[in-house]
Amino acid sequence: YFNREMKNHYSSSVLVGEHVYGFNSTVLTAMNLKSGEVAWRDRTVGKGSVTYADGHLYVYGEKGGVALVEATPSAYKEKSRFSIPSGEFNTWTPPVIANGLLYLASTSDDTLRAYDAATGKPVWHFIAGGPIRFAPQVDAGRLFFASDDGYVRCLDPATGKPLWTHSPLGTTTGRRA
Repeated sequence: YFNREMKNHYSSSVLVGEHVYGFNSTVLTAMNLKSGEVAWRDRTVGKGSVTYADGHLYVYGEKGGVALVEATPSAYKEKSRFSIPSGEFNTWTPPVIANGLLYLASTSDDTLRAYDAATGKPVWHFIAGGPIRFAPQVDAGRLFFASDDGYVRCLDPATGKPLWTHSPLGTTTGRRA
């Protein structure tokens, strides 16, 4: 089949069971992968990114809206919602889930935030020296990200405490972990 019901802009869709969840332009859409039939649509947070974990869709809009949605094809079922500051730049980084935490990077206020993925309560935040345009990566008990200030940083993913900062120009601060 061919249809125009899932036109992703800057973020991929996620497959959960037989359904794909993603953004058709500014509309979060659930679509049966085999038939192409749309199960539901919702404008939720506007154009954004979606990540799947633990039976939920974590939806992050380019203007800072965040929603927790049940991953079910039966209907759009939003469980919670909050917003982070937005500014002149759209945020196009996908949400990241690891070890029970939700990580959201922002190009608007140069901040990486961690939230409890179950409750949505803030855990920590780290302000970089420039916009964070790419999703952070969590591996081996460390969180890595880069920002437009030219630095790559390694943080403790549970506390946000900096472990080290490195510049491609050769400047490194902190302990190499």
